[in-house]
Amino acid sequence: MTVPARARRGGSALIVTLWVLIILSLLITVISGIALYGNTDLAGPMAGIFQGERSADILEEIHEFFANFALILAMLHVAGVVWSSRMHGENLVKAMLTGFKREQQP
Repeated sequence: MTVPARARRGGSALIVTLWVLIILSLLITVISGIALYGNTDLAGPMAGIFQGERSADILEEIHEFFANFALILAMLHVAGVVWSSRMHGENLVKAMLTGFKREQQP
């Protein structure tokens, strides 16, 4: 099944949005993890900035949410690659690994 070129234009905007969300999610995961480490163990670059059990609970929830969110986004990306490969009848994983894509027929 071929999809008209006009219908495929939004793909790159979706991919960029997905990757920006993944990067932001991982950044928040790292920062909240460092802050949680500083709170619970009083060690690391954020030691002593956040104190108390309540802030530790909040940091832990933020850390878990964004770690899980990043995993969900990565799974959506893989599902999108599989779906797009089947819809367009091409091996996108091979194209990603080799850097070459099959020429499209007019």
